[in-house]
Amino acid sequence: GNEALDVILGEKTLLCRSRNIELTCMADGQGLGFIKTHHLYALLGNALDNAMEAVADLPAEKRVISLFIRNLGNLVHIHVENYYGGEVSLRHGLPATTKGDEN
Repeated sequence: GNEALDVILGEKTLLCRSRNIELTCMADGQGLGFIKTHHLYALLGNALDNAMEAVADLPAEKRVISLFIRNLGNLVHIHVENYYGGEVSLRHGLPATTKGDEN
């Protein structure tokens, strides 16, 4: 239902396969039309890249990423789920970045 979403999922699926990561996806992209294409690439690309990084060094059975996108009334719900082998540090009640640049 969304050309940009199809491109992103195609690219990330190939990357996951090459890294032996299982990516499952249930996505209704029709509700994503209000997001500019480059913002959608940034949002989903970053979310999936972070998920791939999180599972990269885990055992095969935990190298799994799930992506769900669905419409809920006037809202679009995007949910990415993956395992993580480290400790989650919170900052102001939210997960803190593990990247060198906090911005």
